[in-house]
Amino acid sequence: MLASIRSTVGGNLTIGGGYNVAIHSAGSYTVGSDPVPSSLVIGGNVNWAGSAANGLIKVLSGYVKIGDLSGSAVHTTDNNNASINTTVTQSSAAYNATPGITLTVREPASAVGPGGIDFAGAFTTFRARAQQLAACDNNVTLLDGNGNPLSSGAIPSNGQVKIALAAGQTNVLTISASDLSQIKVLTFLSQPAQDTPLVINVTGTGSFDWTSPNMAGVSGNQAPYILWNLPGFTTLVRTGGDSLEGTLYAPDADFTDNGATNIEGDIIVKTLRQDVGLSNPTTSEYHYFPFNADLSCGSPGPTPTPTPTISPMGSPTPTPTPTVTASMTPTSGPSPTPGPQPSPSSTSTTPGQLPVTGSDLLVLLAGAVAAIGLGLSTLLLRTRRRL
Repeated sequence: MLASIRSTVGGNLTIGGGYNVAIHSAGSYTVGSDPVPSSLVIGGNVNWAGSAANGLIKVLSGYVKIGDLSGSAVHTTDNNNASINTTVTQSSAAYNATPGITLTVREPASAVGPGGIDFAGAFTTFRARAQQLAACDNNVTLLDGNGNPLSSGAIPSNGQVKIALAAGQTNVLTISASDLSQIKVLTFLSQPAQDTPLVINVTGTGSFDWTSPNMAGVSGNQAPYILWNLPGFTTLVRTGGDSLEGTLYAPDADFTDNGATNIEGDIIVKTLRQDVGLSNPTTSEYHYFPFNADLSCGSPGPTPTPTPTISPMGSPTPTPTPTVTASMTPTSGPSPTPGPQPSPSSTSTTPGQLPVTGSDLLVLLAGAVAAIGLGLSTLLLRTRRRL
């Protein structure tokens, strides 16, 4: 069984403005005997000194977990000692001060503590799986506007490209960052589906400034079946473009999102900053469309041997198969145990996931290694973990 967390930050959280978390539901990640799921989990502390004076995170459903409460005060009563919905502020500040975190429920002060997620272990797994996915054989050929196959490096000058998928199998497109940056419109002649997922392996290393293309023919309905895998990049900047459909899987990258359009899917990155350094922040939204397909790629060896199918955050279960397989299980469960562990080395791949869901407004800065999600805008990640 898997549990879902709406928002997670692996490191410290710096609030840069206003942001809403868990608008539609609190997810299902319940810690211990808590009666309510935790929808915002922070692995480190809240950097109050570095936060904007008016910074405010509104948790619209669920509890909050903060790994390091030093410098923070948890308020459950107002100045008249009357019970209130829980708030978290700097230790020296009033219950309704900003910067702050406000809840819509009364969470006991004793419950605002560590969330039990092993972020380091999870990212060890993510990075290994990203490399494994990158080794999958390409089986998709891009087409020009007339439907003619394109050779590698031959993106038309008008940036108009089409893609057709083979039904009933994992489709793998391997494309260089330089070629991807030339695509303005990517038109889907057939749509990804649960049995017809698409993995886009983007090759390159170092830094990549990217304007996301117009993805014609797909929307949030197909986002759970598209995975953008960028394992070689340490710096990733989305400078603009259209809404990105699918999971952005770049666990080694410091990701800066300066786009005004949305990301519909999961986001798995080392750190995420939104609208950093912009004089007129635009703030894209992150909409929750978690990855939801089984991936398989590779060629059978001469003598097939049993290999494990690895669940996104859990332990492998032996399964005789000669192919490289990746299982993304969509089931949610109520009571996760502490932290995911790195899966044993094998020939299987599974791009474990820390989904992101979005809301409105900008602001905040998530720091530290294995931080997922925000930077100048609160991070909204929903994580899936095996129980």
